[in-house]
Order: sequence, then structure tokens, then C-alpha cells
Amino acid sequence: MDTSTAGQRRRFPSQGMTAGQTEDFTDEQDIYESPQALWSVLKNQLVFLADHILSIEHQRFLWSEGLTLSESTSEDPLAEHAEYGQVRTAVIQPLVEIGREDAGFSLAEKYHGYAILVELAFNYEKNPNTRIEYYMDKFGTQFGFALYDYYVSKQRYYDFLKHGQAHPEMLNQYLTQHKELQGLAWLHDVYQKQYAPASQKLLDTSQYESHAQTRQTMLSLGKLAFLASIQPEQLELSSTVDTQAEFDDALDVFSVYQRLREQYEASFNSVDDKVPKTTEEKGELIGQTLYGTLKKSQPTLYHLVVYQLTRLLQGFTLSTEDLVELLTLKSHYDTPQQRIDFGLALDVLRQSHTLSDEARDYGIRMIWRRVCLLDNWEHIDKSLRRASDENLTNTLKDTTLYATLLFAREQGMSQEYFVCPTDAYFDSTSQYFTHRVEPYHVDKVTAEGLVRDHKVDTKTLNKYTGKCRLTTYYGEILRMVNTSIREAEGDEEEHWGPDDHLTEFASNHPMMDVEG
Repeated sequence: MDTSTAGQRRRFPSQGMTAGQTEDFTDEQDIYESPQALWSVLKNQLVFLADHILSIEHQRFLWSEGLTLSESTSEDPLAEHAEYGQVRTAVIQPLVEIGREDAGFSLAEKYHGYAILVELAFNYEKNPNTRIEYYMDKFGTQFGFALYDYYVSKQRYYDFLKHGQAHPEMLNQYLTQHKELQGLAWLHDVYQKQYAPASQKLLDTSQYESHAQTRQTMLSLGKLAFLASIQPEQLELSSTVDTQAEFDDALDVFSVYQRLREQYEASFNSVDDKVPKTTEEKGELIGQTLYGTLKKSQPTLYHLVVYQLTRLLQGFTLSTEDLVELLTLKSHYDTPQQRIDFGLALDVLRQSHTLSDEARDYGIRMIWRRVCLLDNWEHIDKSLRRASDENLTNTLKDTTLYATLLFAREQGMSQEYFVCPTDAYFDSTSQYFTHRVEPYHVDKVTAEGLVRDHKVDTKTLNKYTGKCRLTTYYGEILRMVNTSIREAEGDEEEHWGPDDHLTEFASNHPMMDVEG
């Protein structure tokens, strides 16, 4: 080559050389004779082209961001921002794949591809933490949020929270913008000794936890965090009492879970060594054993109950309505201990702080309707037509209605939780049940079927209130319950019920001549 070509010599990277180093080729022909050299040229050209494309896209993006809302042609600015991010990735990623990660880092820094920088740091750095902290200092919150997005997407929650310990305010901002991470946010609060917000987050997120044991643990931790957040002089404040009561009410429900499990386990005693192996088979057996009378007369309710109790056996949480149904729809309540289930069902309703008014009304009516139907009032009425006062008292005290009214009065339940027989009729709409069954996707369980099944109870209740003097017996039982409580409390003052409407009801329905 003559000297005229000396000034035209080009420098190209060589394999095995570090980024930025080049190799002199004395003749352009060497480029084509060496695949290595040609490949280096092509990679350099790709880097140049990528830089050019990103520069254009960046300028376009900055221009669109500067437009007013009326000037913008974009229907969704967030989508446009996401599209720009996709372009960056689509342009830079191929460079990394051909061994030019140095260019990937450089272009991602230049055009603020923070998510790309995070990926490159973890995939191509022996010590990614050093580069990450460098970028944290250089780019601040924008890079930090991209880093947190990466940790969350990879479910690296320990690293996520650990990094936040060094940047607590940044992590606070991130968690505030991501409400779906409240199940982790309380841990960051505890690290900062912010026990009150940690407690509230645990209480709030526990409502959406589907596993019973996990929810119970969250509530227990939340209560501990709450107690750690208050001073001794705050213990008597109404706000303190109310919050502690909310935790206690939520935790009390798990004693009901345990009670039901024990009842279900006891039902296996009747089958000796033939206990089913699968949870689904166990659920069906329990359904037939404890809720069998529903299967023929109210089949939709039966299938719903089997589904609910199977989920309980599997360790899942149940809704308040589900628990009420499992407690009150069993075929038999032969002992006083078993009859407590109806009072517990009322307590479950009372302790729920998230139940809708419609669901609460449905639950209260259903409980008292089932209470009234469990005793055979046709038989009771016939036997008491010529009974003595003592026989009358003993017979009525042996009813489920008496046991439930006594429990509710002893628990100090308010007026809204007492429903007389004439007000216990089914009146829920098909629309309400559609909302109830929608999440279940259970075969043979429909809103129309549930409405039809509940109307079966209404027919029987109508007979009891019309021909069997149930309303009158209810008033007498109210007086008996009130007398029992008054004697236990040593109260000589005459009063008939926990609220005015019960006093009025008992007064207006005196026990008629037992001879009829």
C-alpha cells in the first residue's frame, strides 16, 4: 500500500480486547479476509445505528412530553412512555447478545433505560452491588424504583427490603405507590419502628388472605404491633379500645374454625377405618353425615355447604356468610353444647367489621329462621295445650330458641341482632345470591337455586307462626330468658329484653291459656 492510504487506515475492535480498545488494520482488504475483523466492524456499526435510533426516539419522546394535553396526539401518554421503554429494550438487547454489553451499559445510561441497567448489572457484573450503588448515587429515585420493580418481579423480597433499609424514604415512596405490596410494607414499617402503620397494614391486608393460618398469624402480629405502638396512658382511650376490639373480633373467628373442624373430625367416628383419603371425599362424607337432610329438600344449599366445608378442611378462609351457613344448617343439634352454634353464628356476624348491611340482614334472618325451624313447634304446641306451668317452663327451656335467645342476651347483643319469628321470613333477592355465588364456580350452585331452597324454610315457618302459636311462645321465652338473666345479675328491676322492641314484643304477646 502506498503512503496515500496511510491516512485512511481505520481502527476496529479485536476479539479478546476490552471495550474501547481497537486494532489497526494496515489494509482495508484485511477486514474482508478476517471474519473476526469483519464481525468487529459490523458490531461497531450496530452500536452506531442503535445510538442513532435511540437519539431520534428520545427526541421524539421529549417533544411529545412537552406538548400540552390539547396539542398531544396520543390517546394514552402512559402507553407512549411504555412504548419508548420497549424501543430502548428492543434496540439495546441485541447489542448485549452479540457481546457488546459495554455499549448496552453506555446507551442505557445515556437514554435513561433504568430497567435495562438493572438487568445488565445483575447479568453481566461479578459484583452488581457496586454498580447498583453507583447508579443509585447518579440517578436516584428513578433507578431505585426500577431496581425495586426488578426485585418484586423476581420475588426477591428479602433483597427488596434489605436494600430499602439503606434508602428508607425511597422505599416508603415506592410502597406508597404500590398498594398491592402492603403485605410487605409492614415489615419496612417495623424496621423503622413505625408500629402503628405496620399494625394497620396487617389488619387491612389480612382481609384478603385466603389461607386461614396465614391470616391468623397476620392478625396476631398486627395486634402485637398495635400494642407496641401505644403508651400506657393511651390504654383507656376509645380509639385504643376500638382498635384492640377489632383485632380481637377478627381473631375470635378462628375459634369457630377450630370448633367446626372438631365437629367434622368427630363425624368420622361413624365410619371407623373407612375414613376417605382425599379432602373432597371427606367433605362429601361430612356433608352426608351432618347436613344430610338438606340434600333432598334443599339441594343447592347442600352443594354449597359441601363446597364450603371442603375449603375449610383445606385450610382456606371462609366469608362471614359461609361460616354462618356452616354453623346453622346442620341436620341435628342434639345437645346444649351443639345449640350454641346459633349464638356463635350471631357473634360471627357481630364481630365482622367489613360485612355489608345486606349480608348482615340476610345472616340475622337466616339464623333466627333456622332457630325457629329446628324445634318441632307443631309437636310442642300439642303437648303444651293442657300442660302445667312447670311443664310449660321445662319444655320451652329445652328448645333451641330458648338457648339461642339466652346466649344472645348474655352476650349483650344489640337490638338489630334479635328478630322475632314473624320478621324472620326469607326476603333476599336473586341479585344478592348472584353476588354470593359468583366467586365459587360450583356446579349445581346457582342464585335461583338458593332462592328456591330458602323459600322452603319460609313455608314451614309460616305454618309454625300461624297454627302453632310460635309467636306467642317466643314472647314467653323472652320473659323466661329475661328472668333468668335478672336473677343471675341480682337485679330486681323489671325489664323484658335488651332493647325496647323486645320489651314491647314480650308485652304484646303474653302466654295464652295453656288449655287453648
